[in-house]
Amino acid sequence: MAKELFNYKEVYDTPYTVQKFSQKLVLQNPFPLAKIVIFAFTLTILLVFFKKPIGLIGDVINGMNIVIYGGVPYLTSKYLMKLQPDGKKLHYYLKDVVLFFFKVKLPKKQYCHDEEVKHIKS
Repeated sequence: MAKELFNYKEVYDTPYTVQKFSQKLVLQNPFPLAKIVIFAFTLTILLVFFKKPIGLIGDVINGMNIVIYGGVPYLTSKYLMKLQPDGKKLHYYLKDVVLFFFKVKLPKKQYCHDEEVKHIKS
């Protein structure tokens, strides 16, 4: 009797989804948790760092601040969910970029054949 092999990659790659927030708030279709987190993070950045410029735009064009506060996080989360840089998932890619920045770019290290070179001046 031959053994049957199963590929669990598809099962483990399914995203975490949210469908029920409380007893009274239940969504009809499940929503990816990563999209909610990206939306909330982008909205927080907009509210903390860009509140005055968006407020000025909202004063010039009535209601535009609501469009910006809703549209920019939505479009950002939609784009980032489709993005898979270097074939990796987004959070792994961002972690690698941050580590590269702090370990290689900031100390201005140079490498040759995976070994650090100390005597090259740039």
